[in-house]
Amino acid sequence: MSRLRLFLTAVSATVVGFLARYVARFEAVDASMAPTIRAGDYLVATRLTGSSSRSVPPSTLVVFPHPTEADMLLVKRVVAVAGDTVGIHGGRLSVNQTALAQPWAQGALAGKGDWKLGKGQMFVLSDNRTVDTADSRTFGPIDIRSGVWRVRFRYWPISRIGAIGD
Repeated sequence: MSRLRLFLTAVSATVVGFLARYVARFEAVDASMAPTIRAGDYLVATRLTGSSSRSVPPSTLVVFPHPTEADMLLVKRVVAVAGDTVGIHGGRLSVNQTALAQPWAQGALAGKGDWKLGKGQMFVLSDNRTVDTADSRTFGPIDIRSGVWRVRFRYWPISRIGAIGD
């Protein structure tokens, strides 16, 4: 019996260690991703590993530390990854000189500029463009090595529970 108990303890410790390192929960605190994610939604996310943002398909929701405010986490949508060129002109978003359909977006896209994404970089935008919020238009591309998490599931409120993304 003690061998079984030792084995189960080892397996439990391994599972808990894995979950603590690669799975986390987050609370959405603002309306920047509404209606997809609302303030007060609780999310489960998995840590993105490696240095390649190419493994993250556009339209994926991610959680990451604010580039200039270390204590703040942001939830945003990936619109472009390493090797892509992003353009914002006249309220239109293009990736590699092709207009990007954004059925999730609410409100007009403000800002102007062009960005060429390097290795490990992602360009992220808010879904709700009617609120003043920070995204890659203000702080530039984010680096996958900065501690990026992929949103997988909403577990609260119960009325909105379910998978997010693929």
